[in-house]
Amino acid sequence: MANPLAKVAMKPARLITLLLAIWSPWRPVGGAEPIEIVCSIKPVALILAEVLPKSAFRLTTLAPLAASAHYFELKTSDAMKLSSSPWVFYLGKSLDSWILGAKKSQAIALMSFLPEHEFLYIKDEHTGRQSPDPHFWLDPLAVKAVLPKLTENLCGNFESHCPQIKLNNQNFSLQLQEITKSIGSEFAQTSVKGRGIITAHDFLGYFARRFEITYLGSIEELPGKEAGPKKLISLIELAKSHHLKTIFSEPQIADRSIKNLAEAAKLQIIALDPVGASKEIKTYADLIRFNAREIHRGME
Repeated sequence: MANPLAKVAMKPARLITLLLAIWSPWRPVGGAEPIEIVCSIKPVALILAEVLPKSAFRLTTLAPLAASAHYFELKTSDAMKLSSSPWVFYLGKSLDSWILGAKKSQAIALMSFLPEHEFLYIKDEHTGRQSPDPHFWLDPLAVKAVLPKLTENLCGNFESHCPQIKLNNQNFSLQLQEITKSIGSEFAQTSVKGRGIITAHDFLGYFARRFEITYLGSIEELPGKEAGPKKLISLIELAKSHHLKTIFSEPQIADRSIKNLAEAAKLQIIALDPVGASKEIKTYADLIRFNAREIHRGME
């Protein structure tokens, strides 16, 4: 009678592969499927990816990288993704509130964890109304200020992963401090600090405040509201009086007015990337360093 173990003995490579699959340290605890978390836009996913244990969670982003987070509309396929997970994270009501139509009671806003003293506000020049500027993720230390309450929330929802979440939080906090120090030092040494900047839309306020850049204005004052002739003339005069060389665009914003302003003020156009659309941006650190590098290049 044939030995039933002979087949196993004849294929040791297959047995080793099986054992590695069972005991791999990257396999979720207990062999369970990764916990699915849906994120509104890529910056949300980049922040959560630094805090959550990679082997236990899977992050999905809804808005395509080419789309503006301000204007995105949910599709049927997006609704299916949302229905498949009880865990949904977004930035805040003044940016990606479109996600609330499907997950209003369960969606968690990262901006709700930002201390009020860190807030910046965007003013509508026509109505005088102010609304919170949601682009805090472009300031590493503003993200650091979000981490304590974010970590508390994640530990409350995922208790078994809390020790690793807390450790990741500590490591990410240190990384954010190092990024801030490195960029600040570079800007100070190369005279970027204190220089003026004009952008496609009002998204760089937190970054400019942190790294002491003078934010002169933007073409698109509020989402979907491009500057009129009077504002464009004012921006042209500002660009000339501050001896600017560059206007900074972004992939998600139409470039007609940008080109008109650049031509009138004799500026070059350099694209920044606030949401990480570039293929080279795979981590939060990549996102901040990419934009810092392009701003530096535009001011040389």
